Amino acid sequence: MTVKHTTVGASRPRPGRAYGLGAVAVALTALVAACSSGAAADPDPTAGDGSAVAGVDPPKVAFTTSYFPATYLNTRYGPIEYGPEYGMDYTEDDYTVFDSHATAMQAMLSGSADIIGGSFVSDALLREQGQDIQVFCPFVNGDTLALVARNGITTADELFDPSTRVATDSPGGAGSLVFNALLEHMDAPGLVDDLPNTTILESSSLRATALASDQVDAAVIQMQQYLDMQDEVPDATVLASFADDVSGVVMQAYAATESWLQENEDVAVDFCATVLRANKALAADFDLFSEVANTFMDEPPTPEQLRTTFDLINDAGIWPEDLTDEAVEYTLGLGVRSGVLSGDLPVDEIVNRQVLDAAIARAADAG
Repeated sequence: MTVKHTTVGASRPRPGRAYGLGAVAVALTALVAACSSGAAADPDPTAGDGSAVAGVDPPKVAFTTSYFPATYLNTRYGPIEYGPEYGMDYTEDDYTVFDSHATAMQAMLSGSADIIGGSFVSDALLREQGQDIQVFCPFVNGDTLALVARNGITTADELFDPSTRVATDSPGGAGSLVFNALLEHMDAPGLVDDLPNTTILESSSLRATALASDQVDAAVIQMQQYLDMQDEVPDATVLASFADDVSGVVMQAYAATESWLQENEDVAVDFCATVLRANKALAADFDLFSEVANTFMDEPPTPEQLRTTFDLINDAGIWPEDLTDEAVEYTLGLGVRSGVLSGDLPVDEIVNRQVLDAAIARAADAG
């Protein structure tokens, strides 16, 4: 397997760079309006003393993407494998999968789900807009997403040519956040909001399909999707890789309403502990990682491809043990430079440190 990787520029963040919120606000108005109309789900009973909760209905999870790469195995394996130890009998039926953060968030705030798993910046945006949202458990700090181009595109500057067709996630989406982080790394002349010829495709699957069918010239897609299209698109080239070139970014996390977390703290702690335990177990054992991939993935990658992802998870620290203030501050700043966030959100307002710290301790107690 050969990955064509073009290295462009050095990592050089642009502190203080800001873009107008006008275009972004238009794209996000529907999200904010949809969330404003919902109500939080009724709380489930919990023990309240820090002990494992017996006989609790598993919290329903709204997941914001239907694409399921191996880097998301922790999100299923943890609750399903370890949930029964905490009184939660999880199955995949407890996950409702969407292809948009907006619809997933609406499902949670309308009571159809208790927890949302998706873009950290989208959660932060909703918090800035006055929604009762807090992140309490990271599950992907980084990813195997990569900026891939074809048709002779090999530099960041070429992406800003009006003739270059670029597919991107919607503003605030995880794919858009990654794209901006990669553009900063490449010392590009602008960020996603400055690209002159873009098409919004909210899932990496849609972006990969568009790239493979020559509907676009560049897009941020999963490394696995790039590997899958190599025979069909031999000129596809990796311009930058999130796992290799960027660190200290909070990409995907679990969030819930602050009121739900207050009334279901033990359930939230237990749920997060199962994910953190999965991070440790799966990253330590390639055979287990492969077995879980074959269990939960409809079309598991080849052993060689799985090994590539497994090594990236460990080398790049993709599965987090914690959520540091430094990583949160950098990601919030990236959201500001991307024109999505205003910059007025304190770390302790978006992150529920009490739940996360308790989950870290509970996961450590389990060994």
